Amino acid sequence: MAELKRVYHLLPCDRAIDDLNQCRLKVSTFIDLNDPFELHAFRIADRSQRRDYKAWRRGLQADFGLLCFSEFWHNPVLWSHYGDRHAGVCLGFDVPSKLLQKVNYVKDRLRITQPEIAGARSNNRLQNLLFSTKFVHWEYEHEYRMIVRLRDMEAERSMYFYPFNE
Repeated sequence: MAELKRVYHLLPCDRAIDDLNQCRLKVSTFIDLNDPFELHAFRIADRSQRRDYKAWRRGLQADFGLLCFSEFWHNPVLWSHYGDRHAGVCLGFDVPSKLLQKVNYVKDRLRITQPEIAGARSNNRLQNLLFSTKFVHWEYEHEYRMIVRLRDMEAERSMYFYPFNE
């Protein structure tokens, strides 16, 4: 049996009721996240390498989405930012640990070598590092992410949803 991790998802009441009624969670896209530095974790000095890196990042943004969870439910800042200013709902989920990535919080952008940049498209380690790295000021979230392929999600208008069970 897979090891489960209890994680929490805070949201406004109306969205929580809708999600529970339809047994699904809205998938976030990287473009829609609060942190303007999402997917900008690597420091790249060379202009042409930065251009290649940006193209790779655009492809990731088009192909992948994520479900965001917290390890804890009781932080008042989480409730303020995600729980409808303390009037929302917190849903707890037992998720197989292998599906979750713990977010790594850093003070400075990560250094990356030229060979790593050149092979970034086929390097799952770099991709996962990029998906799970945020600036240190977001550390209060104690975030776990579940990365999903958008093409595998339920699509409705311009939004994507991940179905869940009991």
